[in-house]
Amino acid sequence: MSKKGISGLRKRIDKKRIDKKHIDKKKKQKEEKVQQGGGKFIPLEEMSKETIQRAELYKEFFRNKSMEYFYYLYKRQKRLEEFKQNLKKFKISKNERSKVIKEHFQKESNFLRRRRTKMSVKQFTILAKIGQGGYGDVFLCRKIDTNEMIALKRMKKALIEKTNKVEHIMSERQVLAEHSSPWLVQLLYSFQDTKYIYLAMEFVRGGDLKALLMNIDYLDENTTKFYAAEMLLAIKDLHELGYIHRDLKPENFLINHDGHIKLTDFGLSKKFIIKKEWRETVKLINNKKKQKKKNSKSQNPYSTLSKRQLQQKRRNKFYTVVGSPEYISPEILEKKGYTKTVDFWSFGCILYEMLTGFPPFSGSSIEETLENVMNYRTSLENPLDDQTNEEIIQPKAWHLIRKLIHKPNKRIGKNGIQEIQQHPFFEGIEWDKFQNSTPPFVPKVESDLDISYFDTSYFDEDEVELEEPETTTSTERNNQFVGFTFKKYDLKQGGTQDIYQKK
Repeated sequence: MSKKGISGLRKRIDKKRIDKKHIDKKKKQKEEKVQQGGGKFIPLEEMSKETIQRAELYKEFFRNKSMEYFYYLYKRQKRLEEFKQNLKKFKISKNERSKVIKEHFQKESNFLRRRRTKMSVKQFTILAKIGQGGYGDVFLCRKIDTNEMIALKRMKKALIEKTNKVEHIMSERQVLAEHSSPWLVQLLYSFQDTKYIYLAMEFVRGGDLKALLMNIDYLDENTTKFYAAEMLLAIKDLHELGYIHRDLKPENFLINHDGHIKLTDFGLSKKFIIKKEWRETVKLINNKKKQKKKNSKSQNPYSTLSKRQLQQKRRNKFYTVVGSPEYISPEILEKKGYTKTVDFWSFGCILYEMLTGFPPFSGSSIEETLENVMNYRTSLENPLDDQTNEEIIQPKAWHLIRKLIHKPNKRIGKNGIQEIQQHPFFEGIEWDKFQNSTPPFVPKVESDLDISYFDTSYFDEDEVELEEPETTTSTERNNQFVGFTFKKYDLKQGGTQDIYQKK
């Protein structure tokens, strides 16, 4: 190596040493500054769960923002290319050409302006109250600028934080924002103010399965098979997104305007709050079981309630609103580890109810219902018809129900949902083409304001308008819901379709 080359190498080495000293000096100054400010560096393993969760929320927020921005640029470029291609097909004058180009970029500007507009309840007109739950209410609304009919779910931040359900709320928003399944309710917008968070979803006009059962008592086997198949497809799509519902029940399955099923409430339901007294009752039941002899029989589930009484009790609005563990699996009640098969247990309970008109474990009290659930091996019975004295549930359906309402390691579906789809009860079902099948019931809706398929009789009160957001801000509370805001837009129609869809 020449003297010039050696000299250059020495200079580069010296520069690296200087740079390293400079970096070390800066690092030391930063650490001293932190110490002077009273703070200190905390290793990840020593951080609280809340701090880690908040950091993850911020990380997700900025990741989504960057993805949304780059996806917007990509879609804008694609729209421009499509516009240029279409422009070539028409023979127009220079003036007309300039006018059309100007209109295109004006649309883009308007679209960008709408994307930047902060969502608010002021953008919606309330038309009716269609739902009421533990965390808030659901309203039928019209979005003022697009004239869309949407279901707006409003939930109280303070109550969500008090019950430690922030993670569940964020999970539901995540599921709704990520999916493109025809079997799951679509999220159009999500936003927040200082007091509430809001989920604006597609309005599913036909009410829910619970309301249908309350009107006609029970379903025949073919109708049951249709709805059960669609429920399975909805559960399948949810599981493929990596989520477990954990609280499936008839009111979670909505009936669309075309008669097909849509699943909703991904982790928000009031009834999923496992009450302390429920767990204490389950402990007492388990202790009682241990003390009993092996050959002893558990209480008959219908010893205090006849079939007719069970059907009548299901119509009791107060009982339904308060909630019951009728569809929840034993492993959740016992706070044991569980897998996605808990949804198959609940599915089995719903299948039973569709065929009989009442849930399998209903008792005269919450305690009796819990005892029936925990003693399912002997309490689960195929009820007899009042007139013929024959079993109501046919053999294939009964075999499937017994396989679903089973202990976790032997429950059908533990090796995949296809195990359930291949059961003889679903013989003849073409799963890939099922969305094109003809539903047994199609709602007859007279107008956009028709809410006749929704049970509104148990609501506390009818509200005529949404509250205006508070002018003051609560930074700490808003921090809990970082990344909650979401929008879907369609530039051409001004409506809501996938412009941003995470990949």
